Amino acid sequence: MTLFVYYIENRSDVKNPYRYNYYLLGESGQLEKVERNSFPSVARNVFGDYTALSGRVGKKDFTYRNLDRMVRDYNYWVVNQHDRTEYRVAMKQN
Repeated sequence: MTLFVYYIENRSDVKNPYRYNYYLLGESGQLEKVERNSFPSVARNVFGDYTALSGRVGKKDFTYRNLDRMVRDYNYWVVNQHDRTEYRVAMKQN
């Protein structure tokens, strides 16, 4: 799974000068936009096979702002195929 971030600059908004849009590209090749209000349902759906991750969606450290790490952890599970009920953190690569 690949996460894309597209941002738009809004110079008139000093407190929030950028608006970020997240898109997930799954194995099917379909691009899906992830918005803050649709995040829980989209995340549970795309991470559904990895129950240790999908069950934590919406809880502390598993929110919209943590989507990049969750994608990394999901991809780690896909590659290693450890127990789907055991959550493991992927090492961050530079």
